Amino acid sequence: MDFMKIKPLAVRLAREAGALQKRKFRGILDIRWKGITDPVTEVDQACEKLIVKGIRKAFPGHAILGEEGGVQGQD
Repeated sequence: MDFMKIKPLAVRLAREAGALQKRKFRGILDIRWKGITDPVTEVDQACEKLIVKGIRKAFPGHAILGEEGGVQGQD
């Protein structure tokens, strides 16, 4: 694994997800509940999708565990 790629990738993806959240802040959201006190919005899912896509591009063979999407891949 190329550890020199991980930090810049993580920072870039976090900033992109943060920008997405900022655009949606105070907007009307589709909210569903995974549990009695565990909401998930379309923004949660969009951010995870953005991050997973970025990781997949950089590390196509790696498994990814996401809060909303669960385990993806088998590495």
